[in-house]
Amino acid sequence: MAGATQKRKRRQSVKQILGIVGEKRAGKDTFCEIFAAYAGEKGFTVSVHRYSDIIGACLELMDIPKTRENLQAYPPLIESKWGKGVFSRAMTARVEKDTADIIVIQGIRWWTDVTELRKLGGRLVYITAVKKIRFARSLGNSEKPDESNISWQKFEEQEQAETEVYIPDIATNADFRFNNNSSQTVFAIGIRAFIDTHI
Repeated sequence: MAGATQKRKRRQSVKQILGIVGEKRAGKDTFCEIFAAYAGEKGFTVSVHRYSDIIGACLELMDIPKTRENLQAYPPLIESKWGKGVFSRAMTARVEKDTADIIVIQGIRWWTDVTELRKLGGRLVYITAVKKIRFARSLGNSEKPDESNISWQKFEEQEQAETEVYIPDIATNADFRFNNNSSQTVFAIGIRAFIDTHI
């Protein structure tokens, strides 16, 4: 028992960082919720930082609705003025101040996000699901006000937004992959097994 306690202390002595990449409605937020709950049960402190929170805060200050289209349109506009990676560096600044045992960065979408994640010593996790399942999840069950009645054509248009097109290539660099095509129960079993094995 004492040996197990010492092992846990050694594991917690080094901050662990995970970056989450995935298509919309693949289950990134669900992963974060399940991960934080189970890791917490095992004695780890966990914090989750979302790129959408940074962008959403900017939109809120300007009284602009936090629709998916606005969240997708804002980063390229800012980067055209302040350069590539401005949001990536903002996230790094947040993470460096965080003292949690495990830090999860949700919403990796740009290569600059990956570069900053690797500088922090982080590992990349890819969450995916087939497109028809992701579309079905959007209908009537979305946190974005413009998605509850989205058409298939509009859904596919959003997949081609500048903030989304790099996701497949970035995913090829992932250290871990989750295919979230089944139930949340099955997804949770996989996440718990991941924590037991790799955290």
